[in-house]
Amino acid sequence: MNKMSSLVLLASLPATNAAAQFEIPVTPPPPRITTLVEPHAAAGRGQLVTIQGFHLFVRGDTTVTLAPLLGGSPTSCVAVVNAPSSGNELYVRLGVFESPNPPGCSKSIPSTIGWGLYRVNVTTPGGTSNGVPLLVAKPPATPIPRRLLYCSTSPCTPGITFRPGDVMGILAYGTDGVGATAVFLQGSTAMPVPTHTTFFPTGPNERGVVNAFMVPTGLIPGQALVRLRTELAAIGGGEPDPSERSDLSFALVFTVAAQ
Repeated sequence: MNKMSSLVLLASLPATNAAAQFEIPVTPPPPRITTLVEPHAAAGRGQLVTIQGFHLFVRGDTTVTLAPLLGGSPTSCVAVVNAPSSGNELYVRLGVFESPNPPGCSKSIPSTIGWGLYRVNVTTPGGTSNGVPLLVAKPPATPIPRRLLYCSTSPCTPGITFRPGDVMGILAYGTDGVGATAVFLQGSTAMPVPTHTTFFPTGPNERGVVNAFMVPTGLIPGQALVRLRTELAAIGGGEPDPSERSDLSFALVFTVAAQ
């Protein structure tokens, strides 16, 4: 891409004491990938891949491609999820590409991104990034919970104490707007709860993907645990295959308050 932004300078003209504007084209810095948070990922709705680095995101003008490292399928464009993305953290979905395809990319849907090793590149108006390897495989990578949020009121706020019936948000890597399940644990009882809703906060401390869950009424006052898993949405409806469900994440501890 050859697009450039402009830097506008104001200069004082001595003769008229008026101001004139001069536009000097400035090329944005090229994107650079430092890491992929998920060690591997599955294609389809249910898991987002988090790309970290510098200058990764220009809204409406960012392309992420997968090129097979061992030959096979052509280069595919993956879906950039704008809401949680920033210059240092880019969220993409492997497949389900819903916008016009950039030149040189095949339409990227789950059935066309097979298992295997791919090279990931990010392209913005500043250029194309370095390539990093990504293994596409099932089951989805295990989600990585980052913090608990109290989401019964808006906006969500950090919290570790919840009552049954409250809305608990879990900020995590490796989930999506669909497919996440929280498993609440207390004693020998496990209570799986599907996603109630999903937020994409953009604050400095909570930017990312927040899956929100109703705290089950079966919990009693005291300490409890919550773990997270995700699964791919079944194509055409129906139940997902067991191979499309991730392992449970490590647990986060919270306090159950009396109602």
